[in-house]
Amino acid sequence: TRSEAWRSWYGGAQRWLREEFPDLQAALRGGTNEAATRALLRMARYRVFRHELVDHVARARSGASEHVSGVACAVLGHLATPASSPPS
Repeated sequence: TRSEAWRSWYGGAQRWLREEFPDLQAALRGGTNEAATRALLRMARYRVFRHELVDHVARARSGASEHVSGVACAVLGHLATPASSPPS
């Protein structure tokens, strides 16, 4: 049924948040530019958790290479939350 399919999808997304997200956070904090870029692109796939992700993605711009900062900005646009927009 649809509800079973949704529960299965959401359960997989929650597992991702629990099991994979911590490694992605670490890649943003201290990984190579390549690892940070891969982490950002992976995070962009999980808009369902955009409110949890946006602060980590925004911080990835600070002190990052121009490339990583550009990817982070693109991911913030993709996540499209009020917190991902600069204050007016």
